[in-house]
Amino acid sequence: TIVAGHLLATLVADRLFSFIERRDSLGKTIVFDPNVRPSLWSTLDDARRQTMRAYKTCNILLSSVADELQLFGEKSSGAIMSRLSSYGIDDIVLTDGPRDIHSLNLNNHCIQPAAKSGSVVDTTSAGDGFNAAYLGCRHSGLPVKEAIRRASELSALIIAHPGAIIPSQIVSDYSKDLLSKNNISVPYTNLTLPTNARVKITRARAQAH
Repeated sequence: TIVAGHLLATLVADRLFSFIERRDSLGKTIVFDPNVRPSLWSTLDDARRQTMRAYKTCNILLSSVADELQLFGEKSSGAIMSRLSSYGIDDIVLTDGPRDIHSLNLNNHCIQPAAKSGSVVDTTSAGDGFNAAYLGCRHSGLPVKEAIRRASELSALIIAHPGAIIPSQIVSDYSKDLLSKNNISVPYTNLTLPTNARVKITRARAQAH
């Protein structure tokens, strides 16, 4: 179950958290992306309060320095990771644009470089693409560091194209490379990258060769 911060701002929070708790009781994984949009909140204090509430309920947190800076005023990735680690979240990934990506999994704090993009044309859906690739890789059993590497590669690919509309051949090459190099052999059903990227893989079975 994936929850984004703008949903907390636009829906009745108590109802949303009630739904999250029901999903959690069924053993479902809760993923949270703060996706901070200050204009959607009545006050910054309310945004902070509901976001911290979400931190306490999620299993995977996909955040960014930009989001954390808007809510809590911290610019240091190290300081942000230290604060987030207190919530007992299973997986934490913190991106920072073109700078290093921090992650915390089972108390193992890793820092790795973000993939470099040949050019930055449009950052639309870069975060959505990162999240989609990361979650897809983790669901397929890849370790955190490899999932982050692949997610960062997709994000770099997205920002090199206007409107996140990537030519189908480039997407096909990326997918084949991902599947073959990581020995992924699992069924994918309705695995969708950002909708405005015009990319959809439907009922395709990936076989590693």
